Amino acid sequence: MKKTILPASLALLAMITGIGCKKDTPVTTTVTPPSVMSLITGKQWQTDTLYYNYTGPGTGTLEYARGGSSNILNYDSDLANFWPDGTENVLDGSGNYAQWTWSMNSDSTIITLVLPGPTTIHATVEKLDATHFNYYDATNQALEVLVYKP
Repeated sequence: MKKTILPASLALLAMITGIGCKKDTPVTTTVTPPSVMSLITGKQWQTDTLYYNYTGPGTGTLEYARGGSSNILNYDSDLANFWPDGTENVLDGSGNYAQWTWSMNSDSTIITLVLPGPTTIHATVEKLDATHFNYYDATNQALEVLVYKP
């Protein structure tokens, strides 16, 4: 009689404690990439580096590098905010405020900036993620690297 009770007790114990076969159901997660609008708007951006006469990696004149001691230009305190309505607020280091407008083409590869003056810049978006916004202006041969300022 003890021989039958022992295997039955072990089987019951295995069922209670979960020992034995257990199939896990795979969890599927869908990650939706952020929209261009959510990446660029409602944030403060500051210039990290700016090159002129830029035609590709390793070329051009470095006009500004954040934290650099021999900058030709000073963008240390400049800030830009892009807004969903197509406006951009720009505050320079001297406290001057300007409002620009901006728009993207349909596949978000070209940004158009309209500055007071009026000056229009059509630039190729080189990189855009949550913390970087790099664009190249072929007309002025300028590469600007913006970084998110929390």
